[in-house]
This record gives sequence, structure tokens and C-alpha cells, in this order.
Amino acid sequence: MVGKQKSTWNEQQAAKARAYISQCVTELCKQNAFPEGITARFVLLSNYRVSGQTLYRHRDLWHPNHMSQQQLATLSRINSKTKNGNHKNHPTSIGANER
Repeated sequence: MVGKQKSTWNEQQAAKARAYISQCVTELCKQNAFPEGITARFVLLSNYRVSGQTLYRHRDLWHPNHMSQQQLATLSRINSKTKNGNHKNHPTSIGANER
């Protein structure tokens, strides 16, 4: 059989973790609640039941020194669009059904 190989369980878990972290970052930006500082981001994301090891394995999704310019620009656009909005959803509800 030629084509895609089936993902391993570890690869599937890594993909789920990346999607969850990305979703958290996006929602926090929409709520204008994503801090600029590295430690503050780490602590905040840790509060969403993401381990420190997982966060550092996928730091390209949240760490300002490891994010691409395109990601930073996207987050900046999200922040600017929502600065005047009123977001009442509490971030702890992000992905609650997916965990």
C-alpha cells in the first residue's frame, strides 16, 4: 500500500496538544487576556491543564521568542479586532469537552 502511514498514538496526542494550546492562545487573545511576558504566559497556559513539558515541547505556539512573525502578526490582528469587544466567556471553558 502506497500513501500515508497511520499516525502513531504519540503523534495523535502531540497533534491534540498542539491544537489545544493553539485554541487556548487564540481564545485568550480574543479575550484580550494573553499576557506579553513569557512567565505569565506559561503560568496562564499551565492553568489550562497543560503540563510544563508539553508547553515547552510546543513553545512555537505561545513563546514570543519562538513564534514565527506570521503567528505574532495573527495574534496582533486578533487582539486589535477584539480590543473594543466585550468577551464574557471565561477562558477555563476552552476545550472543556475535549479534555
